[in-house]
Order: sequence, then structure tokens, then C-alpha cells
Amino acid sequence: MPSQWKAGMNPAPTLVLTKEGSGDFKTADKSANYKKGVMSFGKKMVQSGRSPLWAALLFCLFGFFLAPRPAFPGEIAVLLSDDTEAYKTVLSNFRKNLPREKISEFNMKGDLEIGKKIIAQIKVLTPSVLLTVGAKASEIAAKQAGGIPQVYCMVFNPFELGLQNDNQTGVLMVASPDSQFAAFKNILPGLKRLGVIFNPQKTVPLVDAAKAALPRNDLEIVERHVSSSGEIAQNLKEIIPLVGAIWLIPDTTVVSRDTFSYLLQNTVDQKVPIFAFSEGLVKSGALASFSPDYSEIGKEAARLADKISSGASPKNLPPVYPRGDLYLNLNTAQTLGIKISPDIIRKAEKIY
Repeated sequence: MPSQWKAGMNPAPTLVLTKEGSGDFKTADKSANYKKGVMSFGKKMVQSGRSPLWAALLFCLFGFFLAPRPAFPGEIAVLLSDDTEAYKTVLSNFRKNLPREKISEFNMKGDLEIGKKIIAQIKVLTPSVLLTVGAKASEIAAKQAGGIPQVYCMVFNPFELGLQNDNQTGVLMVASPDSQFAAFKNILPGLKRLGVIFNPQKTVPLVDAAKAALPRNDLEIVERHVSSSGEIAQNLKEIIPLVGAIWLIPDTTVVSRDTFSYLLQNTVDQKVPIFAFSEGLVKSGALASFSPDYSEIGKEAARLADKISSGASPKNLPPVYPRGDLYLNLNTAQTLGIKISPDIIRKAEKIY
């Protein structure tokens, strides 16, 4: 199964800082020539002897404003779990939708020890909002960043990680149940029952949210509970005859590289399609997903961060669903004998 899923212009020379791998900071929006010219001018005034005190003050003043500095309170901090293209896309769109904000960026490079040190730095900076991108960054911030308001994103199942503190909200990594179910019904108009296998210790909130959307979409769910991956086979065997499709949700007990291969093989054998939660699973053989792209996740994260910076409390801002896109696997559809409407195919963001 695939691993974790997939600046704006700052017209004024404001300080946008990025955390480098070396541990040093660099300043993003300054003209090197401008800085060189100002400093040279100050030196000349001192050396001329005409106005030594005034020139010295000017020299120090320019040096203060041009020197790199850490974030002041009120700025936004960003902690990335790692260096991936998906995370970069999210961050780029986050910046694009907050063009006037000062943003300090940190990267824990997948290392929890580095993450702990960065969190300690961020706590000193006291930003107005901390955006965490990816599961590792979000989990360590939840445990160690204290009361700093936090917005998480790029986390498949925030409930499993305990990201439900009063100072946290975020952007979910799945589209809303209503939009997913509507897409599934468009593909299979006669669909009445979806089968879902999940671990109640991990994904009950996701299933409960889905249940609220069922009547609006004329659907029922047939559910089976498992506590380990070893229980999947028997439950899948029981549920397949009862449903028109299997719906996968981001439950780490049920969905892994090995378990997905098993689920796919057995559902294809029984001519039952899988509706998944990510484009990557569609590429690997699921019939379809209606899932968000990374730019939408960055945009929604920026909206939440902006509200918090303006005074809103995270506890009053429930996690949001980003807009989704349709992904189809027509090879799987052909194998299953499913004919998908040309109109639906044209609306797909990507086809495999």
C-alpha cells in the first residue's frame, strides 16, 4: 500500500524563515544586493568622519532590521514530518492562501528526537498557530507543544493518534462521507449496501460520521469489527455475500500492504468492487475513490489557521473535510464487468 499521501508571493521584504537541515536559519524574502548596498553606505559614513555618531546609529539600525531572526509571537509555525513532495504541495498552498502572514518552517526529517528539539524551540517562539503536516509531526506536537493552538493535516486517522485536545483542530485526509457516497452511487446506481470492516478501537468516529450520511444517500452499512489483521479473512468471507461493495476506511488494522492485496484478490474473485479512501489504492486496484488532493488540504489548513490567528479557539472549530476528486480504475471495472457511464468517466480527475 502506498505510504503517506500526496509561497505565495510576499510582496514586501517580510521575514519568512525556513529551517534548514543543518539547523541554521535562512531568510527568504530579502535582496542580497540591497543589504550589501545599505551596509556599505553605513561604513562609508563612519569612515568619512563627517557624522560619526549619526552614521554609527544608522549602521546599527540597518543591521538590526536586516539580520535574520526567529519568529515573533503572533507568527505561524509549521512543522513538517519529513521531506516529501506531498507535504511540499500542502505547504505551498498553505502559504499561497496566507500571503501576508509570517511563517517559520521546521522539518523533523522523520526523526522523533529532532522533532522534540524543534518543539522546544517552537514553544519559546510562542506562535499564534502551529501547523503540523503528517502523522509524526502532529503526534509529537499533541504530546509536547503545550497549549499552542494547533492545526493538523496529512493524517489519515487523527482519532487513532488522539488529536482531539481543546487546542487542536485540523483538515481530515478524506472527503466527506456525503460526497464519497454520492460518488459511489453515481458509479453504481443500484448500490444499496456497503460493507465496512474496521477496528472499533481506532475508527469509530469515522464510521459514526458516515452513518449520519447514510439516509441522505439511500445506503446502508453492514459492519464487521476486528481487533487484529488475522480476523479479516473470516469477516470478509461473511460480509461479501451481503453487500454490493466493500468500503475501505483509513484503519491501520485493516489496510496495509499485505492486507490490501488479500482484500483485493478475494473481492475480485467474488466480483465485488472496493471503494477506497485514496488515489494510491485506486492505482493499486480498487475500483474508485473520492478523495482530496493535497492543494485542497493546504487551502483548508490556511483557512483554519487564519481563523485562529484572528482569535477563534480551535475547540470551536471542528475538523474539516476538504473538497474531493474522483479517481477511477477502468481496468478493475472491466475485470469486474462493471460499465461506468461516460459522463462519470469524463468527470474523473485521474483514470487508471
